[in-house]
Amino acid sequence: MHWIKSHPRGLWLLAALALCWLSLSTGPAGSDPWLLWQYLADKHQGSLSPAALALEQIRLPRLLLAMLVGAALAGSGAVLQGLCRNPLADPGLMGLSSGAALAALGSIVFGIHWGLPPLWRLPLAAFVGALVTGFIVIRFGYRQNRLSITHLILAGVGINALAGALMGLLSHIADESSLKLMTYWTLGSVAGASWPQLALAAPLLVLALALLWPWRLGLTLWLLGERDAQTLGVDVKKMQQRLLVLVSVLVAIATAFTGVIGFVGLVVPHLCRMLVGGDYRQLLPASLWGGALLMVLSDWLARTLVSPQELPVGIITALMGTPVFLYLLRRHHA
Repeated sequence: MHWIKSHPRGLWLLAALALCWLSLSTGPAGSDPWLLWQYLADKHQGSLSPAALALEQIRLPRLLLAMLVGAALAGSGAVLQGLCRNPLADPGLMGLSSGAALAALGSIVFGIHWGLPPLWRLPLAAFVGALVTGFIVIRFGYRQNRLSITHLILAGVGINALAGALMGLLSHIADESSLKLMTYWTLGSVAGASWPQLALAAPLLVLALALLWPWRLGLTLWLLGERDAQTLGVDVKKMQQRLLVLVSVLVAIATAFTGVIGFVGLVVPHLCRMLVGGDYRQLLPASLWGGALLMVLSDWLARTLVSPQELPVGIITALMGTPVFLYLLRRHHA
């Protein structure tokens, strides 16, 4: 533990390199520890073997999308935990994932095409659903022009309950083919990752994450108390509004392209807090890296545990996250 705290950057870099190598070199189509070098050699020669082509067209965009989505979810969780001053806060707290899922499932069941190509349909529906949900929750979270954490949480709980009921209704009236797609989508997956999809998601996620970066010090001072934060020059109202909007956008984009993936935004920030402390100048970058690595690991397990079949990545994150969540809950209670 002392070495981890003393060399956090080295640990993150080492873990990232190991997991990226594992993800790119192994999978249902076969495993080859030297596949990456073969790909680089083939790329230099201008002719790719089938294995190298699979790495370029399937595994590499999947790896990058998993890292971006994991960073977005974990970063959102870290910010919400800071704003709520509660280590058990989670992006699902605001009902954003539920709103995105409801809109996407409605699009599936009713065959709404939006006049768009297939690549855009579900992501757009989920994105709109999450943003509308975020707007409603934030609107109900404000009382007398001040953010009330209690009202924010209660609004999120209400939205989650309503969305769950409506999704149950949609699953009841859906046909068999739609029901299968709905079930897979609500459990989350990066199986559909491709370069066109990544070109759509990556700029939006990177921009939203970059806009979170300047608020690291403000979040740290906010933990001291609202009055102290304002005394030290933090515009608390502006910070709360912008961070809530950014969290809504991040979760909306992540859910739009991968479906509902739970526990990443809850578990990763808390574990990182145990390693690097509560200062957001260290906690936020650690959470971004931790979320990316957890998603890469979860996706690799989803591809290999029951190979040649594939599990939804949301099942893996839930299986890993639930014991940690129960431990954190017990520790928090103690």
